[in-house]
Amino acid sequence: MGCQTNFEIGAFRRRYVTALARTIFLGEPTARSRHVHQACLDGFLAAFDAIRPGVKCNDVERAFRREFGPGGVRKESRIGYSIGIDWSSGDPSFQESDETVLQHDHASHHWHL
Repeated sequence: MGCQTNFEIGAFRRRYVTALARTIFLGEPTARSRHVHQACLDGFLAAFDAIRPGVKCNDVERAFRREFGPGGVRKESRIGYSIGIDWSSGDPSFQESDETVLQHDHASHHWHL
């Protein structure tokens, strides 16, 4: 009780991979946990709105950071990556250094944020 627990589960179906990540708080969340949750949700919604053909991966990452950053919460790793045939094969990644332009049905990959 009184702690955060993270789950990330991977599965394959017809040779395609998928990921499911969830965070739960056991007991009543602290004010800090609620604050972090809101910052993550705001960033996720901004990133989700930014994903469309013609947009660069780092533009999606910047959209996330615009909403996430003002809350004073730090995240130094990428915010998402593509998965599909393989778990993570060096394909496009939502991070500052990736200038890959997203395309319609981008190699049949799905985006994990």
